[in-house]
Amino acid sequence: HIRDMENTFKKELKKYPDWHQSVELLQTIPGIGPNAAAIFLTETKDLNGFGVSRQLTAYSGIAPAPYSSGSSVHRNASISKIGDPRLRQAFYMAALSATRLKNSPYYDFYRRLREKGKPAKVALIAVARKLMVLCFSIMKSRKPYDPAYRAASI
Repeated sequence: HIRDMENTFKKELKKYPDWHQSVELLQTIPGIGPNAAAIFLTETKDLNGFGVSRQLTAYSGIAPAPYSSGSSVHRNASISKIGDPRLRQAFYMAALSATRLKNSPYYDFYRRLREKGKPAKVALIAVARKLMVLCFSIMKSRKPYDPAYRAASI
């Protein structure tokens, strides 16, 4: 049944060239599959209303949110969970996938965070956030993922 659903999805997607191209672009990122790409596009409404990636991470609920109560209670920051649960879940699963690929830059990023003493879930959420920001950038630039790309320093 799953294979039939995936084939139907691929067939229906080809009827909409813009969405098909967007899904193909997003799948160039290690860890992002057809499900995560489709959820990203549908839940963000093709990025309408998002000017910067920070808005998108806040909308999805994976942005860090400080916890404090007056002057006596301070806890470590955690994710807000106020945002879209489907989007958050899809990118958490994509982060799991990306960190299991040994040749992925996200595997190295995850390992560095773990070596610094971060708990596994905190490191996975950091990878999920990084993947979401990358998806945002790819959709804005309409260029495929390039593992050798380095942002110009200002």
